[in-house]
Amino acid sequence: MTGTVVYKPLTSLAQGDRLARDLHDEQGGVLVPAGSLVDDRVRRRLQLFGVDTVPVEGLESAGTTAQADASLDDALNHLFRHWRCSPGMNHLRALIASHRSGAASQ
Repeated sequence: MTGTVVYKPLTSLAQGDRLARDLHDEQGGVLVPAGSLVDDRVRRRLQLFGVDTVPVEGLESAGTTAQADASLDDALNHLFRHWRCSPGMNHLRALIASHRSGAASQ
């Protein structure tokens, strides 16, 4: 494991996927802690709280890098879904995508 985080839609989580980060509810409480293995109980809990994209640990390879980029794009699309017409928010989204993909320069 290289510590790569892959964002997967809740519907495509596999039994045994390991969460890469804590998942929080709206009040900041931990729904499911990082390192937890995905099972039916975890999937139902996330669905109940409206979580649709989940950060899981992944292996870094050519195939998973492209998949990680696509899942990052899906996650950002979800986060910025109400701000698609705002040039400022589109710029912020692009900066986040660039930073998260490792292309950001300092």
